[in-house]
Amino acid sequence: MLIPVPARIAFFAVLLAVTSSYDEEEFLHTWNLLQVVEGHVGGGNLTHLRTQQKGRLLLRLETLSGDADLYVSDHTLQPSYDDYALQATSCGLDSIVVPTHFHRPLGISVYGHPSFDESEFLLAVFLDPIISEDPFSDASEQDNNEKDGSKHMTEHMGSDDEDSVLWTLFVSLLKIILEVLA
Repeated sequence: MLIPVPARIAFFAVLLAVTSSYDEEEFLHTWNLLQVVEGHVGGGNLTHLRTQQKGRLLLRLETLSGDADLYVSDHTLQPSYDDYALQATSCGLDSIVVPTHFHRPLGISVYGHPSFDESEFLLAVFLDPIISEDPFSDASEQDNNEKDGSKHMTEHMGSDDEDSVLWTLFVSLLKIILEVLA
């Protein structure tokens, strides 16, 4: 019995998320590589990233030295080990499949385990070419977005960036005040 291609791809994606042993060659042919980020994170610290990319994503964190863990959230841009929606915390290759229904932007954090002074990592972001759009999304919402045009989207994205900067400044100032009072 033959299994349809989308079902096979979905099965392999789930299998990849659960285990770190897979055929690298088969994997590279089924997902589109969007970006690779190389970085360092200190022990007990977080490196925060974010993406606006829509569709089903695979985040693949390869720890080159030390031990880095991966946290993802669709409700905060700075997920942590206390506040996250998805996590991968193995010693080695960590993978997370982000479903299409997660709200964008996605907050992505790489946590350096405190047992190492520093962890070096590679984070690869892949897009599932088969399931790039949510098949159950509201068609009327898409029509409204198309009528508004791309100018509205650009203005809205700028507003999110300003809110994020203002929020970061506010939280930093609040931390300083609390530290002085304590």
